[in-house]
Amino acid sequence: MLVIFHGPDSYSRHQALARLRAELDQDGMLGANTTVVDARELTLPALTMVCDAAPFLSAHRLVHVRGLLARAEADPSIANRRGRRGRPAGAGEDGEGWLALADYVERMPPTTVLVLEDGELRGGNPLLAALEPKARVEGFPRLSARQLEGWIARRAREVGVLFDKPALTRLAEATPSDLTEDRQWHGLWWLATEIEKLTLFAGGGRITEEDVERLVPAVLQTRVYALADAVVRREPEAALTALERLLMAGQPAPVLLTAIANRLRQLLLLRELTAAGVPEPEMRERAGLRSRPQFDILRRQAQTLTPARLEAAYLRVLDADRALKSGRMDDVTVLETLVAELAG
Repeated sequence: MLVIFHGPDSYSRHQALARLRAELDQDGMLGANTTVVDARELTLPALTMVCDAAPFLSAHRLVHVRGLLARAEADPSIANRRGRRGRPAGAGEDGEGWLALADYVERMPPTTVLVLEDGELRGGNPLLAALEPKARVEGFPRLSARQLEGWIARRAREVGVLFDKPALTRLAEATPSDLTEDRQWHGLWWLATEIEKLTLFAGGGRITEEDVERLVPAVLQTRVYALADAVVRREPEAALTALERLLMAGQPAPVLLTAIANRLRQLLLLRELTAAGVPEPEMRERAGLRSRPQFDILRRQAQTLTPARLEAAYLRVLDADRALKSGRMDDVTVLETLVAELAG
């Protein structure tokens, strides 16, 4: 049997593989009959040799290959490259000829389960197209905001807690959305960890938005980001609301002041780098912006603000910092005054 698990959601792929292993391991011997290989240096003859081996004291042999479809996508020529004397390249030492795998799976021993696991595929994959009709295929896409809320609610029920609707929304909004360089999305791993932490805190009860904001650092960070964003967009009501919630959550005034200062510094830097024609990858690195969506937002913001306004705002932040350190005014008054002035 051929099974293909592909898509960026690494957590759900992992869970699907665990379910498959449990389904196959009826005699407790699957572990001794499992082979996991990386596709980067794999050849078709080497793979078929492993798949042809009979299981030892078990009903099944599991062969788990990571990254083969991505390899074929990166270099489509390996799918049908031919070796010496016109033989398919996978038949000898001259290459892979991976399209021949579609023929092989039809004669693969019935005791063998071959699993191909890959992250996000961009489409037009010749090997996937050849194998799909002969495989059990499951896709694991990155979840939307609404799907994330549903996933959180289901996971919470499994562990015996309930999330208020605002708590669901806050946690979903804070879930990392970026793909890694190898096109993996690890957002559900992060969520599972945070839900476990919140469950221990709640002790089987109800989890509120305040619980999420207090216990999940990334949620607090999104609030800090929202504060700086509202200040830059000159939305005083939104900025003061974000400030109030952060102060109620126990965020120290110097931390919030630093967040506003950092945003202004990033915008100034992005204006300078754009004017100098610096390439985008270098701009992102120098501005400390790993997230592409965040970089795009800040670069657009930077172009809407004049250098004079950014510099004046930054000097006002320095004044507020001196006021905090001198103790002339209480922290809340300093921050509220600053935010009202900058966002007004």
